[in-house]
Amino acid sequence: MTPATSGAEDTGAAEHALVIGSNRRRAANMRHARRRLQEHFEVLDCARARRTRDGDGARYLNAAVRVRSTLPPSALRTILHAIEDETGRTRGDAAVTLDIDLVASRDAQGRVQTHKPDDLQRDYVRELLAQIGFDPM
Repeated sequence: MTPATSGAEDTGAAEHALVIGSNRRRAANMRHARRRLQEHFEVLDCARARRTRDGDGARYLNAAVRVRSTLPPSALRTILHAIEDETGRTRGDAAVTLDIDLVASRDAQGRVQTHKPDDLQRDYVRELLAQIGFDPM
């Protein structure tokens, strides 16, 4: 076990499933997200990015990342929003430079909390989560 992972359960660390999406400068923004997530969290696994389309036909690049952190979900979301903002994200705009959603968490005892249950209904989200070994059910 590496020093970063040893004793993680003793510190109250939880695993979090994140879904990343972008429809502007997709590849560059996805690289930015992964790099910044590695700076803030212990990254446990990353799913291979896949192309998707939203209901309006906009082309997205999506991926999932499993991270470990001792931060509560609210603090984690604050960091995720700051990373989104670094790419020029304007919430409510159809041009989504970067979106990083916390969809579910698993505590050290294995209890799962869902944060975005509607996202978990999407086939591509479930497929991405399966790639990173995170079953939210």
